[in-house]
Amino acid sequence: EELKHTLELYQSDEYNERLAREKLGLVKPGEQVFIDASGR
Repeated sequence: EELKHTLELYQSDEYNERLAREKLGLVKPGEQVFIDASGR
């Protein structure tokens, strides 16, 4: 059951979008990226 839930999570659009944003720095067309240069 847990394996099934994990598999469903990894195949979800929401998970893949979050991964692309966090790990690859991808953004959707029209979005603006702001970088905090203070390092906080």
